[in-house]
Amino acid sequence: MLEVKKLVLGKMQSNCYIVYDTDTFNAVVIDPGADAKEIIDCIKKLGVKIYHIILTHAHFDHMGAADVLMKEFNCNLLVSKDDLKLLTDPALNLSGQFGSYVTVSGDNVQAICNQSLHLIGHDFEFINTPGHTDGSICIKVGQFLFTGDTLFYMSIGNDFPPYGSIQKEISSIKNKIFTLQGDYICYPGHGPKTTLDFERQNNPYLGGGGYGY
Repeated sequence: MLEVKKLVLGKMQSNCYIVYDTDTFNAVVIDPGADAKEIIDCIKKLGVKIYHIILTHAHFDHMGAADVLMKEFNCNLLVSKDDLKLLTDPALNLSGQFGSYVTVSGDNVQAICNQSLHLIGHDFEFINTPGHTDGSICIKVGQFLFTGDTLFYMSIGNDFPPYGSIQKEISSIKNKIFTLQGDYICYPGHGPKTTLDFERQNNPYLGGGGYGY
């Protein structure tokens, strides 16, 4: 069975998730945005072994601790091929705008694109959901859906230049996420968790033509 441990990190209050199998204690980290020491301390407290780091997208507040964790746990970083260019460019990953200049090295980086991988004994499906960035993805595993900055509780992500597009994001949500069969627990990149059925019925930005913010 999978369990999810949530950490809220950094000045952007980004959600980082440690997803682990309760039988094997094998784990992945999703969106290690900041505060590497806090993440490492939590991993040690949980007693889990990290095999992969996964980014829902490559903005600085979701990858700020990635380099440290890759070295600490000798593991790969999985990121959409369409966001690879953001890893090394502070202007594109927005860190330059906040004076932090975050980059991630090219070592141990694995590009993913609309595919499924069997990780830590479970099938992880990576769904391309462009809009917040070109390479934004949502991650479906078991009953969980990690939505990054694509879909929030009662909201959606914004359209930071130069790649953000509210129109693309709304299309991604409506045509790739809302069309999934059944309900899922949604873990977003910021804020509280929600469910897919709740957002289908109540999200104010996705009724009719839909408008982001």
